[in-house]
Amino acid sequence: MKVVAILTLSLILNAGLSVHFLLTNGAGTSDTSFVSENSNNTVSESSTTLEITSGGNSDFQALIDLGLSKAQAKQLIFQQLKDTYRISNSKIENTYWKNTNASKADYILQKQAVQQQIRDELVALIGQSARDEPSFIEVFRPLQAQFPFLTSQEQIAVQKIQIDHQTAIMKAPKVEASLSPFPQRTNSHHLPMSPVSVNVNSILSDQSAFEYVLRTSFLARQLRESDVEFTEESFRKAYRLLADLFPAAPSVIDRYQQRLPDKTLVDRREDLDELLGAMNTLKIMSTLDPEFQKLQLKASGLNLDEEQIMTAYEISLEARMAIFDGIRTREDNPEVGVQMIRQAANNHWNQLSQQLGDEVAEQLLGSSSRRANSQQPQVPTFPANIIKNN
Repeated sequence: MKVVAILTLSLILNAGLSVHFLLTNGAGTSDTSFVSENSNNTVSESSTTLEITSGGNSDFQALIDLGLSKAQAKQLIFQQLKDTYRISNSKIENTYWKNTNASKADYILQKQAVQQQIRDELVALIGQSARDEPSFIEVFRPLQAQFPFLTSQEQIAVQKIQIDHQTAIMKAPKVEASLSPFPQRTNSHHLPMSPVSVNVNSILSDQSAFEYVLRTSFLARQLRESDVEFTEESFRKAYRLLADLFPAAPSVIDRYQQRLPDKTLVDRREDLDELLGAMNTLKIMSTLDPEFQKLQLKASGLNLDEEQIMTAYEISLEARMAIFDGIRTREDNPEVGVQMIRQAANNHWNQLSQQLGDEVAEQLLGSSSRRANSQQPQVPTFPANIIKNN
């Protein structure tokens, strides 16, 4: 019975809309073509142009006069606009033998332009209240599913930035493969920026920008992938603890600076322990720390199980913390600092040897580590990205 009622209402609405447009816009029918310059993708739509007068709502009021409710009239107008400006990418999808990235980028930009045109016409037809109309959420709040905390204007602005970056990457010229046996240095300044690293601070409030990066940033993704069972509160606290180490839009700094950064991932271990517990902290550290990946690579030939690898990693964290303390002390007291570094290296070797054996210690640290007592420690320079970033 309910289905019959819905079908009956649909027929009545369609009939009313057809009569209205035949009477008021019969002469206004024209073909609208959308042409993609690079893709040769042309789509013609037989479209009826809605009448927009200075009052801005003649069609809307006419539908009300036909006996439709405001909600029904808005839905009909919205559907008419979507049908009028619909475009297709079927030709692009069917050209499977060609690289169609540039054409797809054009199609995405066309869809963005169409959305803006529909927004403009809805405001002209119905007024500013159209922006808050639930029936039009598709065009006025295009990112509602991901970012419901953003206003309509913020969602539209963020979507534009995302699309601009996405299409720029899609249209970027392909890098020619070099035949030279020598690796070529890549200029990071000319690499396309990932959409997730887009800086939204210029278009969003501080709170909205934080909520945005809390969902899209590299750090947020890594935390979610760490296998830690977060609550919303603990996730937000962990993110705040680490956010300054993993900026959403990293600044360009010297990768080989001589001075150890004031704060590193290792320095945040105690705070994470207090928040999440030791085991969860190790999960996060191993997910974010590039040194853990190096350790895994070395351990792959030693038949170490996961528990042994985590033991070796925990020992290395303690050693690195002690080494960092020694490096910072060395700035004011070189002799004491060097001794602290040497002692930390010795402890690292001894603990690994006791827990996993001399052979494993030699493979993970190198046989020269045994001679640390009799040698001046070689302390490497510390890159600015001592913690992993994207």
